[in-house]
Amino acid sequence: MGWLERLTRRAQNTRTAQLGPVPTPDRADTRVLVLVREGCHLCVDAAEVAAAVCADVGVRHELRDVDTDADLRAAYTDHVPVTFVDGALLSYWGLDPNALRSALGESG
Repeated sequence: MGWLERLTRRAQNTRTAQLGPVPTPDRADTRVLVLVREGCHLCVDAAEVAAAVCADVGVRHELRDVDTDADLRAAYTDHVPVTFVDGALLSYWGLDPNALRSALGESG
């Protein structure tokens, strides 16, 4: 198991313990929300994974700059990228495509 899978599993195991406030997507039909930050290479990777998987599955995703909201920055600054699916924390520090597919109810 690779490092990203280990981090994703660790985050999945602690999903019920939110790090902070759960952000609301701008559009009601958005299922995947990824908190990112400018200059974060892990955020770029997570954004690419979210875009690819969401396009394959046919769901909307949204990226939000964590630094545009003081509450989100305070809660998630050390954990970006942070991914939510349907309002539930899926992962932080990375995004595994298989975990995202699973959370969206799709098989690999």
